[in-house]
Amino acid sequence: MVKACVQIKPALPQSENHMFRIGKVHSEKEHLIQEREKCNDYHFIDKQQDRLDAIKRIYSDLFKNNKNERRSSKKDLNNNVIQPAKRQKKRKMQKNAEPIREFVILVNQDHNMDDLKRLTTAIEKKFKIQAFSWAIHRDEGTMYEKGEELLNEHKDHQIVNFDDGSFAALNLHAHVLFDIQDKTTGRMTNFKKSDFSLIQDLAANVLGMDRGKRGSEAKHIHDYKKYAEEKRDLEEKKAELEKEEAELLKKTSFAWKAKNFCGLWLLRRWTNRSISKFVRDSDAKIIGLGGEQSRLGGEQSRLKDKIKQCEDEFNKSKDGSGERKDEIEGIEAEIKKYKKRRAALSRTIQENLEGR
Repeated sequence: MVKACVQIKPALPQSENHMFRIGKVHSEKEHLIQEREKCNDYHFIDKQQDRLDAIKRIYSDLFKNNKNERRSSKKDLNNNVIQPAKRQKKRKMQKNAEPIREFVILVNQDHNMDDLKRLTTAIEKKFKIQAFSWAIHRDEGTMYEKGEELLNEHKDHQIVNFDDGSFAALNLHAHVLFDIQDKTTGRMTNFKKSDFSLIQDLAANVLGMDRGKRGSEAKHIHDYKKYAEEKRDLEEKKAELEKEEAELLKKTSFAWKAKNFCGLWLLRRWTNRSISKFVRDSDAKIIGLGGEQSRLGGEQSRLKDKIKQCEDEFNKSKDGSGERKDEIEGIEAEIKKYKKRRAALSRTIQENLEGR
């Protein structure tokens, strides 16, 4: 069985929208069960903004026209003359003031709007504050999929089953907006720790519920919302991680391909450069060897001409002197040497050409 619990907090500008399911404040929340919105109860005697404007006017008027409008006169000690105090200026309520409080009250499936108003009437009489807006929510809770295990903190909640096998642990509660301004002084009611305890007693007695343990740290009335939000956050984080993993795999695959492509491209470029350099060097070497071969060919032709000249002179000589014969043999030896060098150059050129 759910125990009596009342939470008090400053009303936010969107509190009324949440209470009466106005706009997109409630439609974006996963803890709402749209099929049960028709089960809610609503009542109000004043809108939140209208009540706030009225509070500000009362505050300003009371500080302008109250009994302290003129300060008590004071005596001038030197001249013994009574001087009136300056008129007190009209004062605005501070921006951080919290004149409207929202009470969030746990209820069960048997409570209705009359029960809620009986409780708020008891609170009004005790603390001289005014309730002006009420809402009972029966459409909030934690959704469970078919076969999902119910959490321990939801075992005391009312369970609603759906046709598809899913179910919900309802969190039945009410919202009440209170105007906590003292209409005689214009000031706001300050709640003490003992006042909060007294409000818990009133809720338990009027609503016929068990009271929570005194002095205990009461569990937040909207823990189911935290659970739903944590569940949604975990699902979103899981989706983000899966997306990041896919992107990482994609980038890794692309990087691997790019690395291999770049490696092949660089290898090909290096190979092409090496081959080009080898060809250039070989061409230069062949050109040099060709020049050397041409030079040797010219030298060989010159020596042949010289041999022929010597032979002619030798034939003309009747005695065939030994001096000429030695000269001819020396020239022939020199020709053989040049032939060997030319043959070696020819082989070198051929090898270079085949190496290309």
